[in-house]
Amino acid sequence: MEKTGLTQEPMLRRLEDRIRTLCCKALTARDHESDAIFRDLRSALHQHTERLRQLAALKLVSAKQGIPERRSGQTHLKGTEISGRERSE
Repeated sequence: MEKTGLTQEPMLRRLEDRIRTLCCKALTARDHESDAIFRDLRSALHQHTERLRQLAALKLVSAKQGIPERRSGQTHLKGTEISGRERSE
C-alpha cells in the first residue's frame, strides 16, 4: 500500500502533538515519573524521524519518476489570477 502526503500529514501532526505534550510533561515531571516520560518521548521522536525519512524517500522517488507533487494546502485566492495580457507584459 502506497502512502501519500495526504495520509501521512495528519499522522505527523498527531505525533507532533504527542511530542509537545510529552515535552510539557517532562518539564513538570517528578523524578520517579521522568524515566517513563523520557522513554515515551524518545520513542515518539524515533517514530517521527522514521516517518520523515519515509516521506523524504517517497518525494525523491516521485521526483525521479517525474510524478508532480500534490499539495493539499494550496488554494487559489479569488481575484489574484493573472490574465493572459498581464503575463505577456
